[in-house]
Amino acid sequence: MSTGILAGGAAWLLTAGAALLLAVVLALMSLARGGAVAGSRYHRSFIGNVGRRLNDLLLFIDARRLFQWNLVLGLLVMATIWLLSASWLLMLLG
Repeated sequence: MSTGILAGGAAWLLTAGAALLLAVVLALMSLARGGAVAGSRYHRSFIGNVGRRLNDLLLFIDARRLFQWNLVLGLLVMATIWLLSASWLLMLLG
């Protein structure tokens, strides 16, 4: 009969926990990489499309600056919703 720290079921549980942790970390890394690629693609698309359309309307606004202000405004709206409601769910849905 084994009386060590990792006897029987405890060793199996530790191994399963380590495998689950590794799977979660790899999934998060994959999502982060995919999100970065998607964000970069959206940024290029936004700059190209919006810049061209603004120039067609004779509005000579830098599309990169407009993109930055768009992000800042979105974060500011989310923070305001969270401060007023104290609800993370409403903030994420807003």
